[in-house]
Amino acid sequence: MARSTAAQGVQVGVEATPGTIVPASKTLGSVGFALSPSVESSTFRPKGTKYPTVVTPNQEWAAGDVDGQPTYEEVIVPLSSVFTRATVAAVMDGATETGAYEWTFSPESSAADDPVTFTVESGDATQAERTGHVLVTDFGLDISRSEMSLKGSAIGQRLETGVTMTADPTPYSPDLTPITPGSVCVYVADTLAGLDDAATARQGTVLSASPSIGGRFNPVWYLNCVLDSFATFSEAPEPDFSIDYVVEANANGMAWLDRFRTGQTQYVRIEATGPDIYTGGATPVKNLFRWDFAVKASEPGDMGDEDGIYALHPTLQVVHDPAWGRATQVRVINTVPAL
Repeated sequence: MARSTAAQGVQVGVEATPGTIVPASKTLGSVGFALSPSVESSTFRPKGTKYPTVVTPNQEWAAGDVDGQPTYEEVIVPLSSVFTRATVAAVMDGATETGAYEWTFSPESSAADDPVTFTVESGDATQAERTGHVLVTDFGLDISRSEMSLKGSAIGQRLETGVTMTADPTPYSPDLTPITPGSVCVYVADTLAGLDDAATARQGTVLSASPSIGGRFNPVWYLNCVLDSFATFSEAPEPDFSIDYVVEANANGMAWLDRFRTGQTQYVRIEATGPDIYTGGATPVKNLFRWDFAVKASEPGDMGDEDGIYALHPTLQVVHDPAWGRATQVRVINTVPAL
């Protein structure tokens, strides 16, 4: 029987030491890793011949896409790798457990981060592949009123073939809760504290927002004959971190042109609130996705039609804010206690 694409599953495991293979004991229902062999090779063609006579394999690793439909339960998987290991705390109602957990991702602006690496298995019961030291290097969300999707890229060490998938994997959650476009609000304020003033900071005419970070990590290659792939990773000194922003070109939207001219730092929050997790207290505990940024407008952007709306397309560069001590922070509340 042919190897069916529909039967190819993906499982992940969290590595205690980057590159040390662990059982991939978790399944993913809303995030996909599609890793394939990647190589750097060189060829040699001697004089007097038309075609190369030697092909030398120099470097081999795995690389591919990360994509999916973001959910409150599984968005923490790529975030733990592209940013840094989260601080996880149980959300309590006094002494009563609510069943909710708060995940806070606070990547550093200058000190080293501590990203999670994964062992990823892909395949079926007949044939499967495995790679370790998997890092998410690129991550982003495309958000509009009509859709919300997750995108990214990952790298891993050389693909191992002919493996057996880890038996009896379990999901991060038996029920996945999608982060829906209709639950998203965007907030902009002159100060970080101003983001909490929802009535003032909420932006009513945002058409789309696409935050993305790219090029976070680079593989490190040593001249060491016992290594068959890259040995470790280094953080890129200047990842590509921005928000593609589309807003109606009314007075509020055109304010981004003035902010570009003055170089004014702004604070942006993209927030989605989901269903209740706990209702036993005075205030219900809900699923939450909150991504905060310090930004400057790097381009005021083009003005033009966006589905019948006259819109402005500024590019917002995420920047380090000395008063805040960082450039970004993500907070997620869900029912998952640990990776």
